[in-house]
Amino acid sequence: MSGPTEVGTSASTLGEPEGVPLRAAGAGALPEWERGLEETAFTPLLRAIVEADDRVLAAVFVDGEGECIDHCARVAPFDAMVIAAQMQALAAQVREVQLDRAGELRTLTVHGTERDLQIVRIDDTYALVVATAAGAASRPLAACIERAVWGFQFESALPRPSWMPGQAPIRVEVRTSVRGWTYAPRAYAMDGTFVTLSDVLGRWVEADAADGHDPVVCFRVRTTAGEELTLVHHVEADVWALR
Repeated sequence: MSGPTEVGTSASTLGEPEGVPLRAAGAGALPEWERGLEETAFTPLLRAIVEADDRVLAAVFVDGEGECIDHCARVAPFDAMVIAAQMQALAAQVREVQLDRAGELRTLTVHGTERDLQIVRIDDTYALVVATAAGAASRPLAACIERAVWGFQFESALPRPSWMPGQAPIRVEVRTSVRGWTYAPRAYAMDGTFVTLSDVLGRWVEADAADGHDPVVCFRVRTTAGEELTLVHHVEADVWALR
């Protein structure tokens, strides 16, 4: 069993630093805090999380020691990095306890009275930490978090851990379609391998199996090596999958 682990607690249980502004329900979004460091290839992944919901306070990539690799936040960067380091330490403790009983820890969520904190393991070393106002969880936000995890793996050329559910991350290059479609795939990359497409054989639209409403655009394609496969684009989440 490797599903999310959730912990209910008050915010003070984590020993959070003072002075971190909280966004009350219904209040205007806080602006992004000045970074104080150069942007990296990971910054757009983190910014997409912060911009996905006004209630997101911070998104931080951390290493195994809890050191910040990159961050994007609406709170003071130092406070965001401290929270991320604390969550990495907490996850390490929980992982030791649950490994024999529940399998590998994938996600740890702490629900507080004022904020929610989540850490998602990327592999055995790296993790993504997201801080939000309490109750901010949503499907679009979860999709952004998953894309950030995949993006980190892709940019870092990390192998996908055997305990991580789902397919390996897929990046798809699109082009303007000559058939009148808005777009069509031109190539895709997965596990560090770049695959060029020679033909798009067909296109159709399905309902997302997760809720039956969000559109899923499917493309039947042929690679330059002659292999035929289906690329599936979950439009709302902007996530591609291989079928």
